[in-house]
Amino acid sequence: MKKPMTIIIISIISHLTITESLREPPPVPIFPLPTARQLEWQLSEMALFLHFGLNTFTGDEWGSGHVDPSVFNPTSLNATQWVNVAKENGFSRVVLTAKHHDGFCLWPSEYTDYSVKSSPWRNGTGDVVGELADAAHKAGIDLGLYLSPWDRHEVTYGDTLEYNEYYMAQMTELLTRYGNVKEVFEDKGKGEGVDTEYFFQSWISLIQQLQPGSVIFSNFGPDIRWVGNEEGYASTTCWSLLNQSDAAGPVNLRYLQGGDPLGHDWVPPECDVSIRPGWFWHPSELPKSATNLLELYYNSVGRNCLLLLNVPPNSSGLISEEDIIVLREFTNLKRSIFSYNLAKNAIVSASSTRGGSNDTRFTPNLIIEEGIFTYWAPRRNEYHWEIYLDFQELVMFNVLQIQEPIQMGQRIVKFHVDVVNEHGEWWEVLSGTTVGYRRLLQFPSVQTQRVRLVIDKSRSDPLVAYLGLHIDTISIIDNTKSKTTLNLSSITNSNGSQVPHQIIYGNVKEVFEDKGKGEGVDTEYFFQSWISLIQQLQPGSVIFSNFGPDIRWVGNEEGYASTTCWSLLNQSDAAGPVNLRYLQGGDPLGHDWVPPECDVSIRPGWFWHPSELPKSATNLLELYYNSVGRNCLLLLNVPPNSSGLISEEDILVLRQFTNLKRSIFSHNLAKNAIVSASSTRGGSNDTRFTPNLIIEEGIFTYWAPRRNEYHWEIYLDFQELVMFNVLQIQEPIQMGQRIVKFHVDVVNEHGEWWEVLSGTTVGYRRLLQFPSVQTQRLRLVIDKSRSDPLVAYLGLHIDTISIIDNTKSKTTLNLSSITNSNGSQVPHQIMEVFEDSGKGEDAEDMQYFFENWVSLIHQLQPGSVIFSNYGQTSDGWQRGRYLQGGDPLGHDWVLPECDVSIRSVKDAVVSASSTRGGSNDARFTSR
Repeated sequence: MKKPMTIIIISIISHLTITESLREPPPVPIFPLPTARQLEWQLSEMALFLHFGLNTFTGDEWGSGHVDPSVFNPTSLNATQWVNVAKENGFSRVVLTAKHHDGFCLWPSEYTDYSVKSSPWRNGTGDVVGELADAAHKAGIDLGLYLSPWDRHEVTYGDTLEYNEYYMAQMTELLTRYGNVKEVFEDKGKGEGVDTEYFFQSWISLIQQLQPGSVIFSNFGPDIRWVGNEEGYASTTCWSLLNQSDAAGPVNLRYLQGGDPLGHDWVPPECDVSIRPGWFWHPSELPKSATNLLELYYNSVGRNCLLLLNVPPNSSGLISEEDIIVLREFTNLKRSIFSYNLAKNAIVSASSTRGGSNDTRFTPNLIIEEGIFTYWAPRRNEYHWEIYLDFQELVMFNVLQIQEPIQMGQRIVKFHVDVVNEHGEWWEVLSGTTVGYRRLLQFPSVQTQRVRLVIDKSRSDPLVAYLGLHIDTISIIDNTKSKTTLNLSSITNSNGSQVPHQIIYGNVKEVFEDKGKGEGVDTEYFFQSWISLIQQLQPGSVIFSNFGPDIRWVGNEEGYASTTCWSLLNQSDAAGPVNLRYLQGGDPLGHDWVPPECDVSIRPGWFWHPSELPKSATNLLELYYNSVGRNCLLLLNVPPNSSGLISEEDILVLRQFTNLKRSIFSHNLAKNAIVSASSTRGGSNDTRFTPNLIIEEGIFTYWAPRRNEYHWEIYLDFQELVMFNVLQIQEPIQMGQRIVKFHVDVVNEHGEWWEVLSGTTVGYRRLLQFPSVQTQRLRLVIDKSRSDPLVAYLGLHIDTISIIDNTKSKTTLNLSSITNSNGSQVPHQIMEVFEDSGKGEDAEDMQYFFENWVSLIHQLQPGSVIFSNYGQTSDGWQRGRYLQGGDPLGHDWVLPECDVSIRSVKDAVVSASSTRGGSNDARFTSR
């Protein structure tokens, strides 16, 4: 008996030894992630904008396009001075207005005479862009260019095709003559009353072809975005995340300023602002003060942005001395505050460390070393995130600096900082939201021996790269900080004895707020105050408005919701214009439960009018399917008439609708079936979660599958033929909304499973109509769920009233079994990464973090192309014909690769019907 025991003990010890010797891997980067060029851009912090051109000499901001080029004559122009001013003051990039709205070009373009070649400067042989490019290259400063799309001089402006050709030709000149261009600034500026359509996506593709290392700025990116103002500040909550799909339509300034914590795209913001009142130099204007620039730095770089500061050269072609003096003062102020980190004197510890305290890769000591490529990481699945600084003597500071390792994604949502006060108690001195690349926070000066950084909320395990404490003796800070808070949370409405208002009308169960406002009215609604008042007086009431707080508008007044309809929403997105699609469909990643309400009238108008008639009963039945049957509440307007009664014709329609609904849904054909499932939580004997519960009405009992099961199916065996054409399914929404996608199969006359319908969300109730089927067996398959799916009710019904399309194509070309064999030769320089998403039969349930792989490859090998079935997208059905032929309407450039050799084509005589520029123009010859 001793020998087996000995073997077991030795086996365990051996296993422990091996496990302890293995290193825990770094945290998984949280998507989306910055590209290599975006990382490089963000690390540069500040860039100098150089507005220079005819306006410098005329005093204009927007030139007319008709000023004589002879006006341009900067006799002392020295691009080296511009670059040196930038470099000496910490600006790592210069961005020049190569062409502004007047159309005058600062390089000798081959496509217009309205340029420096028509000016007296350098006798018409000068090239401002070229001189700046040379100076920047010699000084190790990056070059950026702005080519205005709005051109008030060019005669083709207004002709969409011709002007886009002209614009792209000029862009090609700029991006092929002057070496590496690290930023292209695009603002989509357009003159009023001009119908020219910009081929913006083509411009982006051209830039990416010619300068693949360049970042592209525009309102929504693709690489960096506008911050929503030209005053040099970002929102105090500022995400580098954004949904570029929201770029269509009017610009939402608040969205641009703050970004989107649920954004799918990494598009960090750039703050553009001028050192002077205007963008071009004017002799009557003076620059901002150094303290003004310091404030801009706090509110841009200190809020996860890059500061693009415009310092315009004067008419002599030099940056003015008064501007240089201010920049030097600003640089000295910045250096005096941030050159020394008081936290370096502290003993640093944390609530936990990934890999244990001995793992030096993630130790908290790393946060006092500058840079973002080392960082502290907490233990996995830890939700108590604190970092402690112990100075062992009193220190004074009033500025906090914190950085995240953004190459791992932006994570921190909310944090605060405590210090130990004179009574030995922790006392909060500041709180913040997002961090990103760099966050700077000012507060009244405090003196303490101990500091605690508490991360209250994070998108994933928070990572901290740098923590700095500094003293700023220049900025003016309000040195009062009230810590007194009136807490009314303990006031309860017990028997009405402590309620200040008398409730006259009893319980009000819903308050409907629509924020309606007349045109031309500037009245500001104190909406949050209204909400607080309603919640005080009627705590049992739900409140309706566009975004809740309790129930939301469905985005239309026609009584239907989206076929995908989540009760989840992000109420933080309530600011700005209403996004109707977002309201209709909700958000599977939403943080707030805000189910939709469908409001529609039984009559054409919302009030009773004698000339109007009500909808028919079948119309109301259709509304029921498209509202209640899509996870909504149907709010049907039935207006009383002028006698104060509901009209008889309305009552008649309502009765007919009720009878129709009862005839369809009063009996559930599934009640006659034997119900089983792929698995049951707690085992088949656990009656709490048995699949038999799903044929009983109500949502408070439900079927649940076995934990960590990823094969979710429910079977109904009728043992005789039954006919139906309506499916009803409900989730126990008290447990959250879970189901993302499902489908239903029946056994056909050949004994084969045959799909008859598919759906997305379920929620409280989902009704789906389909052509009538007759079968003995049915299978509900849940394809995707946010967590283990739960089903409260399943109903099958026959609807003989509604008209249903009885055609359903089942033909699909399935090439999912075709795999891409790996090549045997890997070149020393990695030019292509071949990803085939192949998966072993025993690992079908494993989820690949494909988007993370792609982002990592972009970071590590920015010059590499990536192969996969759909290029950089792993979603979607692998449709063979679609992959073979591509899509003339496709939005993405994804070239096909044929993994088979082909023979070269023999030499041929090539000719064409015509050649652009004539047969002697070698640029476009058919050969």
